[in-house]
Amino acid sequence: EFGPDKNKLWEADVPFGRSSPVIAGDRLFLSATEEGTFVTLALDRKTGKTIWEVKDKWGASYASPIVAKLRGVDCAIVAAAGESRPAHGGLLVIDALTGKVFDRFPWRANIYESVLASTPLVLGNNRVYLGDCYSKGGVVLEFDQKLKSRVLWSERWFGMHWMVPLHIDGHLYGFAGRNIPDTQFKCADARTGKILWEEDMRWQ
Repeated sequence: EFGPDKNKLWEADVPFGRSSPVIAGDRLFLSATEEGTFVTLALDRKTGKTIWEVKDKWGASYASPIVAKLRGVDCAIVAAAGESRPAHGGLLVIDALTGKVFDRFPWRANIYESVLASTPLVLGNNRVYLGDCYSKGGVVLEFDQKLKSRVLWSERWFGMHWMVPLHIDGHLYGFAGRNIPDTQFKCADARTGKILWEEDMRWQ
């Protein structure tokens, strides 16, 4: 961030990640790998000072963290699953204010090359969509008052690779699958995960 004289306002020694950082209010959130350990950090946007950090054995993802309200609580919602042996990863839901981990939900194909590259999508005030295109597919989690998750639905054939699906009028739209020729444009019911239609779109 630059001041009025175009000089650097601050500089922080933080690990380099694969995903983009996100700014929410007076904080900057980022996820990365530091000395082989996955870490999510919240920094003061004006000073660069680390406010909190959460470390986990899951690997850093290409998916950017997001900050959104779940059950009225500001949460950092992080997909964490980079290439690792063993192949592990999933979704972390963290208190954006304090760094307390509310929930840790495993969701990762048992394949070394698999990653979670699609940024999580918040649906309403207590649901989150997470996608894996390798073998797990898409899942919608529903969070209770204590921000603990349960699986509302999962659908093997509605898993995103890079893109975030669109949520429009109770439906999810997205290109499900990894790459050509196994990717189709699909529409699913956001409440049940039922695939309503699909179109095998190809370049002519």
